[in-house]
Amino acid sequence: MRTTVSRCIALCAMLLFSAAAFAGGFSNQYRTIASWDGTKLGALVLVPQGQGPGPFPLVVMPASWSLPNLEYVGRASELASDGYVVVSYTSRGFWDSAGVIDIAGAATVEDVSTVIDWALANTPANAKAIGVSGISYGAGTSLLAAARDPRIKAVAALSGWADLQASLYANATVSQQGVGLLVASGAITGRPGPDLAQISARVAFGDYDGAVQGFLPKAGERGVINEVQALNRNGTAVLLANAFNDGLFPPNQYIDLYNRLSVPKHLMFSQGDHATAELPGALGLPNEIYRETTRWFDH
Repeated sequence: MRTTVSRCIALCAMLLFSAAAFAGGFSNQYRTIASWDGTKLGALVLVPQGQGPGPFPLVVMPASWSLPNLEYVGRASELASDGYVVVSYTSRGFWDSAGVIDIAGAATVEDVSTVIDWALANTPANAKAIGVSGISYGAGTSLLAAARDPRIKAVAALSGWADLQASLYANATVSQQGVGLLVASGAITGRPGPDLAQISARVAFGDYDGAVQGFLPKAGERGVINEVQALNRNGTAVLLANAFNDGLFPPNQYIDLYNRLSVPKHLMFSQGDHATAELPGALGLPNEIYRETTRWFDH
């Protein structure tokens, strides 16, 4: 089944790239990247062509919860056209990537570093100019990776979380709609790991509060708010963007993170709900947040 999904994604990517016109040339390939533990990750790899010998700055883009690597195809194409090597990959446990969903656990975060390793070994990427960016699940993963991998010089986290505990249990209240959506979409598009399976079982019986409270002790290690010192020590330039009315990841936690950062930083807020401001830009449509994100990678 996963092989069929991989072929479909590769075909869709080929059709999308062939239908688009960009200023600078670039090649695109669908690749399967073996992660640190051998887990296969489905990735789209874009490399500048006819834009000089390189090396070129690298941008790694982990996909959102329940979305494949095609999520960023438009923005990745524009970045490659502007002289960036881009690797957009499906997060562990979803679609064409193997493994199980660990809810931004250590394995998922380590995947980012492995993809960087792979890009440095297999593309003309510049080891001194590495950026990571994602939306939602990809944003939270990107922030955690930036705290743990000092090679990452810039990160753009769009509609993500800084404190997963606070997000899941904001004001001591569980968002039943948000949790239900995450559980359902995870089951449809991926393979839940033990934690998500336990949450799903409780949600199935209507015990939303128990589902979230049972996971809260593990949520702390999945929030970069608890790794701010490492992020500051690495000197990573941090861009944070969120919507005022984000019903999944309340924006006040980004304000808290921003105030604790001593590195180059920028905070953007937009009208709308979760990820509504960024997704059009990910597809390649004109978008202020992604224009700023591209400028941010000049760090």
